[in-house]
Amino acid sequence: MPSFMHIFINSTRGERRPEDDPRYHAPQAQPAPAQYADPRYETSGSPLSPEGQIATPAAPAKKGCGCSTVLLVLGVLIVISSILSLAFSCAGTKIDGTPLVEREPLAASAVVQTGYFTDEDGDWVHDASKLEQGLKEFYQKTGVQPYVYLLPNGTTTSMQELGALAEQRYDELFADEGHFLLVFCDDGDGGFNCGYAVGSQARTVMDDAAVDVLADNLDRCYRNYSLDEEEIFSQAFADTADTIMAKDETVGNAVISLVTVLVIVLVYVAYRIVRTKRQERERARRLQEEILRTPLEKFGDHEVEELSKKYEQGPAEAPTIAATVPTAAASAYAPPSGLQVGQTGNDPAEGAGRP
Repeated sequence: MPSFMHIFINSTRGERRPEDDPRYHAPQAQPAPAQYADPRYETSGSPLSPEGQIATPAAPAKKGCGCSTVLLVLGVLIVISSILSLAFSCAGTKIDGTPLVEREPLAASAVVQTGYFTDEDGDWVHDASKLEQGLKEFYQKTGVQPYVYLLPNGTTTSMQELGALAEQRYDELFADEGHFLLVFCDDGDGGFNCGYAVGSQARTVMDDAAVDVLADNLDRCYRNYSLDEEEIFSQAFADTADTIMAKDETVGNAVISLVTVLVIVLVYVAYRIVRTKRQERERARRLQEEILRTPLEKFGDHEVEELSKKYEQGPAEAPTIAATVPTAAASAYAPPSGLQVGQTGNDPAEGAGRP
């Protein structure tokens, strides 16, 4: 190895390269990408717009966080909770807050049908059909047959006497426990007093709350001067039947309202989801188009440097060629076997020994 080093030092690398050895051929420069040949990059590293200004890729639109949808859902949940609370708190009560009792009509077998009124005064009922219309409606809805007993005006104002008289007349008029008897007496001074008697079976419908409803309706109709005498009782009993036999639909109505609200909310949420997905696809499409139109230099200096080095440097195996040159060159130009290191054919000592 030392003998080869002397020869290698006194020779240039170009003199030792065989012209036909492909290992010593310099790699041909590869053409730069088309974007570097673009005249738009001659003055600056950024593409220029037609107006000469640096073009900047449009930033992708920010994705919505859906805050409006979240607020909407929270609002709907609050409304639903309020409706449910109101529905269950109001269940079993009327609008005025009084208890609403679920009543079932009395069985038809509990009543032996009779007439509907007795007018001892003789000046209260002029049209029996008007009076009986409301009383029959009450009977149809409740199963309890009503009976109105009219005393002569001013007979008594005692509630106890009217109650005792009602008990007495009930046994005289009816042979069942399915009637409701109302004894009425006008005081002749713009007021009235009443007593009543109710059969044991009829009491399942005409309880104390139902009697109070009848008393309120009778007082209201009595003071309505647009009604005839017959219509006072007819209207009072008909309205009472509607009130006491009403079903509690508070919870049912609340459920219907909630279902309606939920359907509307679900439709709206579905619409928002579909619209959001459509917008996201559109954003992705626009972003992809913007990326494809954006030159490589716009992606950052690091990428540009890496790309420049790629085209400026030779192949990866080029540096290893120099290491193999000495061995190959030395073997190709080895000195003659009769010569030693540092000795040439014109050595003066050798010439001196010739004759």
